[in-house]
Amino acid sequence: MHHKRLIWQLYPSQLLITIIALLAAAGYGAYSLRAFQLAQTGAGLEARAHLTQEHVLSLLAAKDPAALQTFCTSAGKRSGTRLTVIATTGEVLADSDENPGRMENHAGRPEIIAALAGHPAPSLRFSHTLQENMMYVAIPLVQNGKARGVLRTAIPVTFIDSALREIFLKIVWGCLIVALVVALVAWFIAQRISRPLEEMRLGAERFAGGAFTAKLREEGAEEVASLARAMNTMADQLDTRIKTIARQHSQLQAVFSSMVEGVITVDTEERILDINQAGARLLNITPEKIRGKSALVTVRNLALQRFISQTLASAKPIEGEIDLTGPDGQEKYFYAHGTRFQDASEMTSGAIVVINDVTNLRRLENMRRDFVANVSHELKTPITS
Repeated sequence: MHHKRLIWQLYPSQLLITIIALLAAAGYGAYSLRAFQLAQTGAGLEARAHLTQEHVLSLLAAKDPAALQTFCTSAGKRSGTRLTVIATTGEVLADSDENPGRMENHAGRPEIIAALAGHPAPSLRFSHTLQENMMYVAIPLVQNGKARGVLRTAIPVTFIDSALREIFLKIVWGCLIVALVVALVAWFIAQRISRPLEEMRLGAERFAGGAFTAKLREEGAEEVASLARAMNTMADQLDTRIKTIARQHSQLQAVFSSMVEGVITVDTEERILDINQAGARLLNITPEKIRGKSALVTVRNLALQRFISQTLASAKPIEGEIDLTGPDGQEKYFYAHGTRFQDASEMTSGAIVVINDVTNLRRLENMRRDFVANVSHELKTPITS
């Protein structure tokens, strides 16, 4: 299974989070700025409407449409604002930019409805007359407690969108620069985190290869230094234990090799794990050729095979004699002692069999028995005769 390096797990996520955060901040900033600009524009339009409200009321009272149109045209040019006077029925009475006679009824326009309801509110929409986006604000024209009409002010908001677009582009460029700086910083931080871990990985591989003297540097962050310190301590302990095991193994091998008795160790499957030189000599086999092989195949003696099986099956040590015919055709006699051994979980993992050549003792015993029998016979013969 392929695993990505730590730096490629940390760096992209940090960079992605930064970019998302910057884009969210830029979007929210642009949205807030546009809302603020529109609110300021709406407040300005309402203020302009209130400044001309009294004069428009006087012209309405005079019932002079021409003078009202002339005022709207001149005031609109001076202020850069479109002025429209609408009757309560929705009929357009005067407009600074268009001929009011050709304009449709405005009774259903949102800003007109809001003004007549006493709650002036800005309205944003596309003007089919001027073919551009406009903001409209209308206020009621009230005289003697009675609504005489509505005064509407309007201004294109294209310039606002253009200005906001430029500001947004500047924000985006600023975010890109910040993202680049953050990317460099995040790369540096990710490298600082991953470099010590990479050194520890290489150190662990050296420890695995047996190079326990090549210690890790205990520097950097406290967590990293503590981990390096723990690994160095582990390396020292492993070095000590391996040397102890090697020394004990060497001592055991020395004892194993110097024993005059034959020693055979087998696993639970009766495969030969090891045999000393004395055992190989007694059984007339080559140690290197039989290790790892089944005793049933390598030891061609039914009595010894049976003794090994009994040792593995017995919870207590067992003893017995084994007869074996050598390659020279002479019969040999062995005294065997077997016991099984267990692993750390107290499960039987094998057995050890110690065999001792008692052929000479058996022959001496036979000679003694024959001698006693002969002497007894000779002693009895004169007496009976």
